[in-house]
Amino acid sequence: MKYFKIHRLHSFTDEPEYIFSEIDKEGYEVRKVEIFKNGNHILYSNYINSDRLVEGKYPSLEELNYEEETEVMQTIEIPKSECCNVWLRCNSE
Repeated sequence: MKYFKIHRLHSFTDEPEYIFSEIDKEGYEVRKVEIFKNGNHILYSNYINSDRLVEGKYPSLEELNYEEETEVMQTIEIPKSECCNVWLRCNSE
């Protein structure tokens, strides 16, 4: 398994600021949490909102890191514990 934290720097209120993703050993996203600037969050997994998981193989770090005029996206690999803590915190609220 791999775990990623995406920080999206943008001014859109309807788009998440942070995304935490869990990727299985075949390269597919199996769960994620989107956290918005106002503190709201949405959980996704094979059982919750599964239609919003990445279709197909998860993109590489090179593909996920980019800078455009309206948005910068910074992605890092994180430890399992960090991703799971975010999932548990958001799932209990």
